This record gives sequence, structure tokens and C-alpha cells, in this order.
Amino acid sequence: MLKALLQGEITQTEYLNSNDVTLLYKELPKKIYGFIFRYKGRNIIAINSNISNKKKKMTILHELAH
Repeated sequence: MLKALLQGEITQTEYLNSNDVTLLYKELPKKIYGFIFRYKGRNIIAINSNISNKKKKMTILHELAH
């Protein structure tokens, strides 16, 4: 399904919903772009709100690959 996201066949929102993933944007230390963790059965991806939009997109893809 990640391949479908990368090829534009589904939206990021569709992918996140179908995989029980929640995105959070938080201020994190400069060298931390993001991380993923599990809480109450859901996967949560925390993204540093202070990085560029390009880095946010790349970080989300990186974390989804876990």
C-alpha cells in the first residue's frame, strides 16, 4: 500500500486512516525530524514542526517505512 501512496494512487490521508496512523506536529529538538511510536493500538508519527515542508514529507515517508 505504501507503493500506492508513492505512485499517487491514494492520498496520504487514505493511507494513514487505513493503517491506523496519526500524525502529530510538535516542536522537537533541532536534530530530531520525527519518530514513530505505538499508543493504545494506534501508530503515532511525531514530526518536528520547525523543519521545512520538504523535510516533513521526507520524514513522514521515512517513518511510514518502519
